[in-house]
Amino acid sequence: MSAVKKVAVNHGVSNDSVIQEVSALVSKMSGIQLGEKQFAMVENRLKSRMLKLQLITPADYLAYLKQHIETESQALLSLLTTHHTYFFREFSHFEFLIREGLAQSISSVRSRGDKILRVWSAAASRGQEVYSLAMFLDFHLKQMAPDFDFEIWGTDVDPQSITIAENGVYPYKELKQVPAHYLGQNWSRGTGAISEYAKIKSSLKAKCKFSTFNLTSPTNPPGGHKFDWIFCRNVYIYFNAEQIKKITQMLMGQLWGDGFLFIGVSETLNGMSLPYQAVGPSIYVHPQKPDAPPKVTQSSTVLVPSSVGSSQSSVPKLVVPEIIRVLCVDDSPSILTLLKRVLSKESGFEVVATAANGKEAMEALKKHKVDVMTLDIHMPEMDGISYLQKNMNSLHPPVLMLSSVNRENASTALKSIELGASDYVEKPTMANLMERGDEIRSKLKTALLLKNVKAMQSLDAAFKRDFRITDPERKLRVIFSQIGDKKKMAFFLKNLNHQDPGTIFVFEGASEAILPFAKEMEKARGQKIKLDQFTMAPGEIGFAELDSVKAQLQQWLKERKTSVLVTGVPTKKVSDFILAQGSLHLCLEDLGSYTAVEQKLLKDVSSSIAPVTSYLSISEEFLG
Repeated sequence: MSAVKKVAVNHGVSNDSVIQEVSALVSKMSGIQLGEKQFAMVENRLKSRMLKLQLITPADYLAYLKQHIETESQALLSLLTTHHTYFFREFSHFEFLIREGLAQSISSVRSRGDKILRVWSAAASRGQEVYSLAMFLDFHLKQMAPDFDFEIWGTDVDPQSITIAENGVYPYKELKQVPAHYLGQNWSRGTGAISEYAKIKSSLKAKCKFSTFNLTSPTNPPGGHKFDWIFCRNVYIYFNAEQIKKITQMLMGQLWGDGFLFIGVSETLNGMSLPYQAVGPSIYVHPQKPDAPPKVTQSSTVLVPSSVGSSQSSVPKLVVPEIIRVLCVDDSPSILTLLKRVLSKESGFEVVATAANGKEAMEALKKHKVDVMTLDIHMPEMDGISYLQKNMNSLHPPVLMLSSVNRENASTALKSIELGASDYVEKPTMANLMERGDEIRSKLKTALLLKNVKAMQSLDAAFKRDFRITDPERKLRVIFSQIGDKKKMAFFLKNLNHQDPGTIFVFEGASEAILPFAKEMEKARGQKIKLDQFTMAPGEIGFAELDSVKAQLQQWLKERKTSVLVTGVPTKKVSDFILAQGSLHLCLEDLGSYTAVEQKLLKDVSSSIAPVTSYLSISEEFLG
């Protein structure tokens, strides 16, 4: 961007005064309250805006704002209205609709002589909520009322967000949060430079309309008709009590008498002296008339219309327990610890048992009553794919794959779906635990709620990838290990592909033991293991002591794309050597805790922390 022309300014303008003026301007435009609690957020976002405009002082920015008041006001509106959202956020609302809300709405629409279910997303942000509802309705109406259609309006105060929503293009990684039942064939993946993006298909997009709308200064609501559902989630926290009351009254005025209003699960209308009744987690309806049939209340039964044009059937499809019991199968102690945090009783789950491999999982299922199961792919003794091949049937609890393997991997991850797993999640880390935790919980609930409904598990071919390592002669795997790790070494040697890049196992302070160990491992591999004169050609395997191979190893690290694994607790010499090489694709073995100084140092620069059984897949993705 070219430098902005500077203007003569009063350099006595304080940072606080600019923040107050900007907050007042945005509050006037949107009604959003930006007070002292939002001070830090406004300050941080304003700093990034000044950097983009190449402005230095608060006074510089204030002068620029006054000279470009119209365009900059819109930029500030987009900058300071929160856009943190993702697909199928706050799944409890979708759960309510699956259990009972959708069936009642279908019946209500029929009673009006209509066949279109209408929805308004009144704080649509960049469109993820609208397209989540579209995928949800597209799937369930085909199951429950195939003669029905739907229409969704998405509105937001920010024009830039509406433009993004209308475009319907998102980073593909965001779509990984979508339950497989709903993803189906609804998205097209880009190619070439835009291969990491996906676009909503026109057949679904045609049912979604967007426009700007200010909740605090309403003109004509969108659509020109009333709605069956209105979603206005996670915006009430930015308004005062009087604004919330007026907004709610306006929204309820646009809702059919038997429709539902959904607000954020952390928001409430309690204490507002409003007549509306709660029927679910932050779900509200008009007050019932004395002679009206009772509205739905939360229950454990999924109601599905028995046939098109008939009233809803009360035949239970599935009873969902108040606390969902989970068996977690993974050989990573850290992942099991994270899962126990994610699947707590407070969130409606309980981890009743854990297992480190498929064989242990089979025994755990004999001893414990389990509703759903998480399953890793790469594990010792019996891996996840083998487990599914041996055990998956209609009586087995729903299985959610939870692995470090990329979900797009056609040969492993997608194979697990073909073998009967309900869905797939890439493993959580502490950095993404909140959002990944929501994804895990929502997919487990979807798997359980829709256990008897076949998922649309076919994906557009563009979403499937074979992770093959090209140019293996220009790549390398380096594994720092200990002579005593015979099981780990045997696993590697059994699973290394003969067309893979060369792999060198490096040991520290074990020169005399390397030769007999190599002879033992040669039997496990059925291939000669080199101890000197390494070339690291494709398929070559070498064992070496660190001091003897250090110079050659440093040269390889400069010349080749290299993935490095450290098993166990590294020595100081190994740690110092790795840290001296600069940026590396470094994977540490997941040991559950990191107490040694060397471990902590490497943890800070590592690309991933995973069980040894996952490393080949992780390095394959990087090298491929």
